[in-house]
Amino acid sequence: MAKISGGKRILTEDFSGDDQELIRKLSFVLNPFMEQTINAFQKRLTIADNLDMDIKEVEVVVDGSGLVTNTASFQTSRGKISGLLVVYAAPVNSTAAILNAPFVIFRQNNQVVEIQQVTGLPASTKFKLRLLILGS
Repeated sequence: MAKISGGKRILTEDFSGDDQELIRKLSFVLNPFMEQTINAFQKRLTIADNLDMDIKEVEVVVDGSGLVTNTASFQTSRGKISGLLVVYAAPVNSTAAILNAPFVIFRQNNQVVEIQQVTGLPASTKFKLRLLILGS
């Protein structure tokens, strides 16, 4: 995949005298925008600052059917969220293995998101989940 280069600034001197005033006005707006865009695409985009997403961590314990047996909830400032994706799951104080890719069922009440069920985890084992919260 090609890497985005540093780009070239729009300079009034690169244009004829009749166009320089218009180019000066346009470059005042376009040059900073181009610099910010190039910087963002050079591995400087962040989830929290640039996308309608967030990352939260929560610890869960599930029973044999995946129902959460502890209180597993978090606050969000996202408004209504459209989904949660598990991007990391690890047992806490054990070596339990994950059975399948974890899938989260949740309920949202205003700013509080409550994890109700997590499939794919072994029963009676505490897991730390890192969740990608998708905005609506």
